[in-house]
Amino acid sequence: MATEEHSALQQLLDKEAIRECLMRYSRGMDRRDRAILATAYWPEAIDNHLSFSGPVSDFFDFSLALTADMRTHHMLGNILVEFASPSAAHAETYYIAAHERTVVTGREDFIIHGRYLDRFEKRGEEWRIIERTLTCDMYSMRPSTADWVNGPYAKIKTQGGSVPEDPLYWVFADKP
Repeated sequence: MATEEHSALQQLLDKEAIRECLMRYSRGMDRRDRAILATAYWPEAIDNHLSFSGPVSDFFDFSLALTADMRTHHMLGNILVEFASPSAAHAETYYIAAHERTVVTGREDFIIHGRYLDRFEKRGEEWRIIERTLTCDMYSMRPSTADWVNGPYAKIKTQGGSVPEDPLYWVFADKP
């Protein structure tokens, strides 16, 4: 419910800023770009991420090391934002996180469905996560059928990847 100090229009603007913050997290994770990830969290934030719980700087170290040999793809779905005040909000965001990883038997697709339960704070005009708890609602694991050496997409120039090789870092370069 909008209050006089937090108008309906301001709530819409704040919700969009929160959604963009969530999207930056996905981009940073999939591109393995620590600088982008850092824009989604306040420096003193806490992340409770399945087997990890602690300061966000340690989470970046943990997750970037864990995914070093993985291809990942985070897709966000339903996003429900509720304001506790004009500078505090809670968001429940559904996600699907696909990971292609190396296991003893070869490559495996590991897909997690769940929700991010985030506490956001607004400082100045910027919204960022101050605390995140990740749920795992479903998951699946199966042998990967992707062949990045000889398969139909092995030679394409626009394969997704990490910073700085991913097309994100060159497709828009020097273009208005």
